[in-house]
Amino acid sequence: MKVKTPLLIAIIITVIFGAVYVIGQQVLRRGANNEPTKLAQATVAKLKSGVAPRLAVNSTFNLEADNDSSFVVVYDKAGRVLGSGAFLNNAYPIPPKGVLTSATVGHNNKVTWQPATDLRLATVVINTGNYYVLGARSLKLSEEFQDVWLFTLASSWATSMIVIFTTLWFLPSRLAKRLLG
Repeated sequence: MKVKTPLLIAIIITVIFGAVYVIGQQVLRRGANNEPTKLAQATVAKLKSGVAPRLAVNSTFNLEADNDSSFVVVYDKAGRVLGSGAFLNNAYPIPPKGVLTSATVGHNNKVTWQPATDLRLATVVINTGNYYVLGARSLKLSEEFQDVWLFTLASSWATSMIVIFTTLWFLPSRLAKRLLG
């Protein structure tokens, strides 16, 4: 079976646009880890200088009311909260089992955590040897950018398809036969 050139062009362009979307989406998602990483590292530095865990965290806020802010939580080795910069449903945010313990000294654990149906967090856990320090930030803004990115690329892909196929349709038939074989 012989593949027609216009179909091959459409497939190639679709693959290129798909790859560009995935790259952009990954850059946005991985970039969401930057602020939680910085907050967690700053908290680790405070802990290493002797600051108590409850004093080492940033100001406390309610995640239900202000879910766009970044925060830090310090846990002991048993997973108990020693200091928290946020509350969710009138309690300290507790990540799923394994999120803390997957972080080893010298190896951070970076995960997406969804503690509530309308709240997804970029989460970074640092194991200090004595504590687990969790830095987190809402993915709301990052996901909004991803939606815009998808719409922009989908619109550009559709425009490309229209231009290519309109051009091929209106090419004189002799020239089209020569170009397309």
